[in-house]
Amino acid sequence: MSANRLKRNAAGYRDDTAYKGITGAAHPGEIWIYSTSHGKDKTFLILQNHERFCSALALLNDPEENCIRVEGVGGLVLYTDPRMVQYVYNSELKEYIARTTDSCFENVLEEIAAALGIERKVETKAAEIVPEVQSAEPKKEQQGEKEYFDEMTALFGAEAVKHFCMCCVYKYGLEDRNKAEFYMKKLMKMVGETQ
Repeated sequence: MSANRLKRNAAGYRDDTAYKGITGAAHPGEIWIYSTSHGKDKTFLILQNHERFCSALALLNDPEENCIRVEGVGGLVLYTDPRMVQYVYNSELKEYIARTTDSCFENVLEEIAAALGIERKVETKAAEIVPEVQSAEPKKEQQGEKEYFDEMTALFGAEAVKHFCMCCVYKYGLEDRNKAEFYMKKLMKMVGETQ
């Protein structure tokens, strides 16, 4: 999918803010490159997004004393000191690298709690109980012989469905990473089909 096509709004005007909102929102468990005030790039694991900034851990290529292993999807292995929670500004996040596995991210959070001497409060959501191998596709989109997206496209047109997908990426971006990724993939597929 062309990034330039996503930078245009429904009226065809360039909209960099919406593009950054769709593609540049950092989520817990993701690994990003960050531009420091000294002009150096550092790699960080995002722990939580707080709108203008994120709590994060700096990542290293080689282990040092008190470091734990951080595994990214695709075989990426880095290291971090769980005692060194920092803040990074969202505006300085430069490039998404990968995300950690859910089990690795849970381990990092446990290590932070242990290193700081605090008890971790764990909230369980229904989505967290589901095994990771289950489809990220929302259940209502899995039902029936004809996919809902085909029906929506026939009723409302391809452009309306693309905008629906963009809105869903925005809506689920901070709430449910799997759903956000599902709608982003649908959007990318639709944009690719119209080129």
